[in-house]
Amino acid sequence: MEFIIEYLRRNISLAWKGVFFHVRQYLSFFIAMLVIQTMFGIVTFANDCNNELEYGIISEVYDYDLMFIDLNEQQRLTLVNDTMTVFGDEHIFDIVRETPRAEEGSYDRRYDIYIKFVGDKDSALAEFQSRYYDELSSLSEEGFRVSASPMLSYESYRIQSAFYYLAFAAILTAVSVYFMMNLYSIRLNHYSFTYGIYMTFGADFKKLFSTAAWEMLIINFITFIPSCIIAALIDLIIYTAGGSGFSFHFSGIFKVLLFSLIITLTSVTLPMLHFSRQETMRALLAEDNSNLVVSPRRSFDFYKKKYPLVYELAGLWRFRRYYLKQTAAAVVFTAIFICGAFLSYEKAYSVNLDMPQYTFNFGANNSYTSIEYKELSEIEGITGIEKSLSCRADEIKSHVLFCKPNVKTSEVIYDEAHPDMAATNLVLYHPGDDETVGILGKGSFEGDLSGILSSDRNIIISDSIKNTYGFDFNPGDKVLIAKNTGKIKEIDGMFTGLELLREQFRFYRFGYEEYTICAVLKNDVTINGTNIYMSDKAFTDLTGMEVDYKSAALYIDKNTDVETERAIYDSLREYAGYYNGAAVRNLGQSMDYKVESSKQKPGTYAAVSSLVVIGTPLIWLFSQILYYKKRENEFDILQAFGSTGVEIKRIYVIDAIFSAVLGILFCVLMDWLALKGIYYFTNVVLPMFYRESIRYPFVIPVWALITALLLTLISAVASSMVPYILYLKSKEVKQEPSDILAETEAV
Repeated sequence: MEFIIEYLRRNISLAWKGVFFHVRQYLSFFIAMLVIQTMFGIVTFANDCNNELEYGIISEVYDYDLMFIDLNEQQRLTLVNDTMTVFGDEHIFDIVRETPRAEEGSYDRRYDIYIKFVGDKDSALAEFQSRYYDELSSLSEEGFRVSASPMLSYESYRIQSAFYYLAFAAILTAVSVYFMMNLYSIRLNHYSFTYGIYMTFGADFKKLFSTAAWEMLIINFITFIPSCIIAALIDLIIYTAGGSGFSFHFSGIFKVLLFSLIITLTSVTLPMLHFSRQETMRALLAEDNSNLVVSPRRSFDFYKKKYPLVYELAGLWRFRRYYLKQTAAAVVFTAIFICGAFLSYEKAYSVNLDMPQYTFNFGANNSYTSIEYKELSEIEGITGIEKSLSCRADEIKSHVLFCKPNVKTSEVIYDEAHPDMAATNLVLYHPGDDETVGILGKGSFEGDLSGILSSDRNIIISDSIKNTYGFDFNPGDKVLIAKNTGKIKEIDGMFTGLELLREQFRFYRFGYEEYTICAVLKNDVTINGTNIYMSDKAFTDLTGMEVDYKSAALYIDKNTDVETERAIYDSLREYAGYYNGAAVRNLGQSMDYKVESSKQKPGTYAAVSSLVVIGTPLIWLFSQILYYKKRENEFDILQAFGSTGVEIKRIYVIDAIFSAVLGILFCVLMDWLALKGIYYFTNVVLPMFYRESIRYPFVIPVWALITALLLTLISAVASSMVPYILYLKSKEVKQEPSDILAETEAV
């Protein structure tokens, strides 16, 4: 124990002296660690608060654990009487409420009964199943139906929340390690000679890492408390402004500390490991970021050229790799900032998007018609109804031919029989009527949606495929839709998608009908294929399917209170009782909206991404200040050769202009690639793992882009002009008489 205490005392003492005797060298690390810990604090404290908010909302909406559906009188009495007759220690559930309704075709009544378990839910559920399930089944020929509420499996919400937190924390960790590694690599690059001396006297990786790690840990612990306070205040502002209310959980502090320790040790390990593996003499003789250390291969009398322009351009070319790496390392944080801003926009968009609250299935022997539409619309609280029926093109051996100029996607193939056309079978055919036109009219479109009602040869078509822009259509354009008319031989069932279409072109025969595009849909969901709407008759002629709607999606106001929502559901259940085999499913979108809107994720994303972008000026300034510090002797020699203060200043100005131009180019390129990448990920990759998909419109966050460009410009200029100001303060710059006269007149 005494040895451990002595070990800690010695290392902490040495690290403390190493940091504070060279505090200017470590200033950028203090700022970086403060930013990183603040980011983790924002995310961690927000996640803890979100778990509490989520539980409160779910427990309010679902005040029960099990819902028994359509119980008969005997089944109902079994549950009701048992709650009153069992002994106290055997009491495992309470009846929250029951909803009676008349049974279709009889005078009997059916009941929806909601129960809530007492005590431990898992043991109560097991006991309830063994005690009642067999008896309830024996009291009805149909048995019984039961639905579990999210409260019974709430632990899965906790696991999901923990998974999302760890995934986001992993991304932040990667960004933070990259941030710190860049800073430490800059330090190693500029102080390679010093570390080379250490290695000459026997310092290996273990010793170099130990010294560096303890110094970084000192910085870590100094910035820890302030960063947690700042993070909590930022979360408080975000949640208070959003109307959610913020609650702080002290357990989050330990998570922030854990991740910051991981980042600190990892970001020091990799650069130091790479540096320690090189030969000692290479570290001592490494090409320094100064024109004095190693002579260029080709020299010239720079005073006979346009000085200092040609002189400095030659130096910039010589150190082009340094400038390119430095600019890329700094500007990449603006790309991350753009991604965060776009995610913030997408989250706000998805939260406010109207989604169906219920699905109503009419059963095998019933259909959804205009009568059902009228009756469902009259139920108080229903704000919209959306019926759906579709047929995949590949299921009926069909495809669509588009004119090549209209095609902007690779999700097509080309056939020799149609050299001017592109084909795809990634298409969904839909019938359309007045109600369909009204539903589509709520979205974004171009043209006349009602055109499919006036002609069987008019269609409405999406401009996208697999949730990405794929076609440049205009109303009036023509397409050819194929109908299978025969075959040469059967095709192997292993083929799918476009490979299947290639085989169909070889072995199937098709007839084509020309259709006119009357309207183009924008930003609709096409993850399963491009949507094509046509008249009911055209749909039946093409697919062979009768237009018979079996289900409908029902919408309510997202802000509907819990009691009103329960009343709407009870009304729908009562309405379903008039149809044999009909069923209502609550999708819980209203609850999801309340949960997601309370979590304030758009504000959290924006705050974190705004902190990430601090990496751009920090890396640029830290690297360039050290770079120009080494060039000060060079400038002294230039002055000895006759250079004036104005000419020295021009060197800095030339570098500032060069850095600004290079930075803007990198910023535009990297931000655009990042934006397209995050858009593809959220629109194409993520929907593959979810049953429901959202099509996000591609929107460039202008405010974020302008901020990124301005920050890049300011950082690039400051990275040259701040060192110039520091140089003026530390050195006496030679001036010409004209310079002195100008300063005197100014005074």
